Amino acid sequence: EVDYMTTYEGIQNKLQEQNPGWALRGITEMLETPNAGKITLAVVYAGDANHTEVVDEVEVTINKIEKPATTKVLEATFGQTLGDIKEQLPTGWSFVDSDETSVGNAGNNSFNIVYGEDTNYKETAGTITVHVGKGTLTLTYPTASSLTYGQKLSESRLTGGSTLYGEFRWKNANEVPTV
Repeated sequence: EVDYMTTYEGIQNKLQEQNPGWALRGITEMLETPNAGKITLAVVYAGDANHTEVVDEVEVTINKIEKPATTKVLEATFGQTLGDIKEQLPTGWSFVDSDETSVGNAGNNSFNIVYGEDTNYKETAGTITVHVGKGTLTLTYPTASSLTYGQKLSESRLTGGSTLYGEFRWKNANEVPTV
């Protein structure tokens, strides 16, 4: 039994450690890595002064392993969500939080990620850093309703405009504008 990422050479070394004199047979690329699961390999005992050559088969179980952690830093801009940057994640990884989750304030922020189980890897949890750069503030100003001469600013209704960062209102609502 070995873990995924063990080469055929590593399997042979373990075989020889447990069964001196035995070697894999018919493997042309010893540095190749077989997939996780059960595999059957031909083995040979070359023989010695007292024994003849023996060819046999051995079943090897190759265990799945956890995916190595990623050190990649993702890039985002203030105001974006995880859904906006998920394409930057390494293949097979996804955010634990929903796509609608904010990337947070400017600076470095950490988020939980998970690697989904596949042929060779177990489901693996991890964290990733998202570097959030400053965003550009975009404001849309409201429209003010008409006033008749002598009315206060508070009598002019403000409609529309950006509300993400607060609301628009008259600074001096009791002021009567002059012509």
